[in-house]
Amino acid sequence: LGRPDEATREACLGALKAYGKALAAPLALYMTERPQVVVPTVAAAVRALPKLLLPAVAEASKPGGGIVARENALDVLAEAGPAARPVQSAVLDALADEGLLIRVKAAVALRYVAERQDKAAVAALQQILRTDDRDAVQVAAADTLRHLGVFVPYEW
Repeated sequence: LGRPDEATREACLGALKAYGKALAAPLALYMTERPQVVVPTVAAAVRALPKLLLPAVAEASKPGGGIVARENALDVLAEAGPAARPVQSAVLDALADEGLLIRVKAAVALRYVAERQDKAAVAALQQILRTDDRDAVQVAAADTLRHLGVFVPYEW
């Protein structure tokens, strides 16, 4: 999907469409592979086929599928950007996870998925600033809040 050849790209998307909902299981397995391969490929597919692929990627972001698959899924949703808004609730759920990397990746994903001033995203990120004192989480949450148009003092 990352190839510049339009015919190849369209052929790949056609093959994905042909799988339909049966694509969920192979996609879940693929999400456990190296992020430098998975993220750009799946994000491109999600942008092209959001209705087909977003539910499977959102499912991969949930606990139970393995940490690598969850991290990759959140990175895919971030890269998909506004196309991932229909599954923003999955990103908010991941933000509630206690794991450092999952929480940071969820905060970063909200930067690209949520609309400016999105009430649910802002409330969840502000809660994280109040309750999680880990530096990486604080920085990710504050940066995303600023991107969403919320003033956050630098000495939060």
